[in-house]
Amino acid sequence: MSDVSMNVSYIWSRGVQLYGVRDLNMPATTTNFTYTINSASGSPTGTYTVPVMTGKRPDTRYGTVAYAENGVNSYYNGLAVQVNKRFTHGLQALALVHLVA
Repeated sequence: MSDVSMNVSYIWSRGVQLYGVRDLNMPATTTNFTYTINSASGSPTGTYTVPVMTGKRPDTRYGTVAYAENGVNSYYNGLAVQVNKRFTHGLQALALVHLVA
């Protein structure tokens, strides 16, 4: 079809030696905390669970011991699909899907 075009792109990016900060005095124990996901009307639709650091720090004399380093790596992979449709009288529609892994 001459009035439809499609573009598929693979996106890859890698970052090396990026700036990052680590807490060297992080508590060792973790527990899970579950959030409830509500719909716009307020009814529960699902849950989301994340680990949370609890307990005492290894060295209780200090709070956070921030260690700044340039050893962080970053990886990004994505797929972008774009469909473009031309209509009569100068109208145009665009659909874009971007998947990230």
